[in-house]
Amino acid sequence: MQTLELINFGSKVLKEKLIPSYKLDSELLLASVLGKKREQMLVSINENVSKKNIESFNSLIRRRSRSEPIAYILNKKEFWSKNFIVDKKTLIPRPETELIVEYISKHFLNKNLHIFDIGTGSGCILLSLLSELKKSKGIGIDISKNAIKVARKNSRNLGLSTKSKFYNRSLDKIFAYKFDLIISNPPYICSSQIKNLSEDIKRYEPRIALDGGKDGLDVIKKVIYKSRSILKKKGLLVLEIGNGQYRKVSQILKFNNFRDRFLIKDYRNNIRCIISILDKWLDLLLFLNRHMNNQKRRFRPRQQKNNYRRRSSNGLQNNGGHYPNNVGNNFNRNGSMNNPFSVEKAIQKYQQMAKDALSAGDQVLSENYLQHADYYGRRLSELNLKFKENNPQKNINKESNLENNKISNKPENV
Repeated sequence: MQTLELINFGSKVLKEKLIPSYKLDSELLLASVLGKKREQMLVSINENVSKKNIESFNSLIRRRSRSEPIAYILNKKEFWSKNFIVDKKTLIPRPETELIVEYISKHFLNKNLHIFDIGTGSGCILLSLLSELKKSKGIGIDISKNAIKVARKNSRNLGLSTKSKFYNRSLDKIFAYKFDLIISNPPYICSSQIKNLSEDIKRYEPRIALDGGKDGLDVIKKVIYKSRSILKKKGLLVLEIGNGQYRKVSQILKFNNFRDRFLIKDYRNNIRCIISILDKWLDLLLFLNRHMNNQKRRFRPRQQKNNYRRRSSNGLQNNGGHYPNNVGNNFNRNGSMNNPFSVEKAIQKYQQMAKDALSAGDQVLSENYLQHADYYGRRLSELNLKFKENNPQKNINKESNLENNKISNKPENV
């Protein structure tokens, strides 16, 4: 049987099984069996094919007729003009994702970047970027051990093992490094929508790389939140999103103090990627968070006891050494912490941020902001107490004025 006859036979079988790219797939599978490139095979289309190769071709056609992706059958997928190893433990790279590589490689060509790829899968995004950005290096992480093995193989095959490192870990165990660029193509499909995907996707591709939770935003929220602490100043977060998710993701970014810098649209004019940068005032917020953590490590929690706590000579509570009497002195480096008006504004700000976080569905972040508000509430109480102790005469005058007002307001005949 000749090459052309086999191609037509395979095309007919796949067409009957409603495979959209039946002819192309038939050609690719036969070229793989013959050990040739597709273009080379089509030049010698009248050559005879051995019986052994015919059997191998029929076996591959049967697999494809059951909707198994051709990338998994061939164990490779072309991305950014490079062949990447893929298997059923890695997501198959999509053409839309190449738009990310195109934008970054164009705008940061001669830059020395430290890149972090969250959910790297086969490593196609990071490795494609490093092949273009000669001065840059990067780290990729994934929760799948098998995906990391595939990414390391691709790194070696492309000669990029000295510029890239891949680790099997989750977002909860991210590095303490600072990165110039964070990229992520996280799972963003709603759990309820998985069943509506095409057979080749929902039956064969790893669900963990597709399922983004109830609203499709579970992992996206986590990536955004974690990125705040590991981005360098003026660093960028590049996030691929699903169709129709831009408004919600943009709100989450804004809430976490990111602002959109550039949007990438796919071939259907849908927004598929958001490139954002941290707002400047977040540096202050991160400083306050670190300061709060230091305070928590320094002081043990207040313990409730039945016995009364004695007051020291300066009027502050003496609690057996659990809290020093000069608790406010740690903020002397920042004058605003000794200003009741500034502290009160901080309380209002954190309360509002907690409310916004709760409305966005992030209960953990909301509780974090409420803890901050509670802390500044205690600080405000301390400042008010100190003010009363340091200004006793003003308090006496105030009480005297109140008493005089009461007397003056009495009827004359009483």
